Amino acid sequence: MDLGIKGRVALVTGASSAIGEAVAQSLAGEGDEEDEAASIPDEQLLPDEVLTQLEEQHTVRAALAELDERCRGLLTILFYSEEPPPYFEIAAALGTPEGSIGPTRARCLKKLLGVLKKSGLFSERD
Repeated sequence: MDLGIKGRVALVTGASSAIGEAVAQSLAGEGDEEDEAASIPDEQLLPDEVLTQLEEQHTVRAALAELDERCRGLLTILFYSEEPPPYFEIAAALGTPEGSIGPTRARCLKKLLGVLKKSGLFSERD
């Protein structure tokens, strides 16, 4: 099929990488040579995906704020630190035995999941 685009440049976008890639490959066959840029995948999130991600992050932070101080402090140290500190440092900071950090973490994550299910981020079957 001749689209009359020989020697022209086309910018291809799509809602998913598969659509964009298929169109780009089809158009590349119309020209003399394949543009190197056409083979570079765009790995940036689409605006609606960025918005969804931000909303989910807000929901998790709001759920974290609903937990008791002990759980909120532990989960913040574990998951909002660039590098989580070793358990002995966490235990010292929270004033709890080192051996209780793992079981407390599990209980706190279960509580967080319960709050998130109530918020609708997860269904009851997740």
